[in-house]
Amino acid sequence: MYVDQHVYGDIPLAGPGYLDDPARWLPVRDWEPSEAGVHRTYTYRDGPALPPYVPRDMDVILRALLREALDRGGFVCLVGEGAAGATRAAFEAVRTEAADRRVLAPRAPSHLALLTDRPRPPVSRAPVIWLDDLERFLVPDGLCVEVLGELVRARFPVVATLDIQSYEALTASRGRVLYRLLHDSRGARVLNYAPPIRLARRWTPSELARARLSEDRRVREATRYVRAPVAEYLAAGPALRDRWESGWRAGGTRAAPLSSRPPSTSPVPDSPARIRVNSSSTSTGSTSSTAAVTGWTWWPRRARRTL
Repeated sequence: MYVDQHVYGDIPLAGPGYLDDPARWLPVRDWEPSEAGVHRTYTYRDGPALPPYVPRDMDVILRALLREALDRGGFVCLVGEGAAGATRAAFEAVRTEAADRRVLAPRAPSHLALLTDRPRPPVSRAPVIWLDDLERFLVPDGLCVEVLGELVRARFPVVATLDIQSYEALTASRGRVLYRLLHDSRGARVLNYAPPIRLARRWTPSELARARLSEDRRVREATRYVRAPVAEYLAAGPALRDRWESGWRAGGTRAAPLSSRPPSTSPVPDSPARIRVNSSSTSTGSTSSTAAVTGWTWWPRRARRTL
């Protein structure tokens, strides 16, 4: 059973067994960022897989709302652009404020409704329900405002992240018609349950100041590129680096270092002047400045879309 049998009795319940066995729910203290959905970043030989978390300005509000949800149940939703750092911020908030709890990430949208049929746990033992990429659960037989209300009344803290494009499509009066039809307007009602917290893509001066003091050189390097948001730069690092070092071909154009030395381990160059573009349509290897600029600007745009 979900809780002690001598208290709640041995009542057979339908559904996947993991919902009734808290031993199969991961303790928050053992929860890994990759299991939560946090983007990986490029690594150095002498550094950890992820850089230390740099506090964001909205952390104060996020963690205050999370504490309220832990005390009496609630819904906390963090909205931001892809690779803006929303999942990492929510993960760090849960790991700090709910270190003595367990985390339950539903394996299917329909499992959320099954949770409402389980005996209510003591509030101090209720697991954190983790819904990264909330739009995945806003489907028929998935999360709706009625199920969310029952979970909150059962004292479950529900923590979700949502990308800004899905949020705008669900809440805008003239959102994408097909998207709204597929989700049966349930998303707009769920988001109306509690005001979401917005995470800006661009870092504030105070956030950048904290990042510049980081002990991790990846974070310090990211602050040098004013045009690239820090979290997005870190998240896009692996994809960009893999393509840069392998000379990945795209649309008949390949970018390669000017020199013949081994691939550099420094951040990807920020100027088209530092790359050479070889056209597959010519045998002379001539360089076109227009092709260089086109090939270079395609890279970060394409990489961001894959994250």
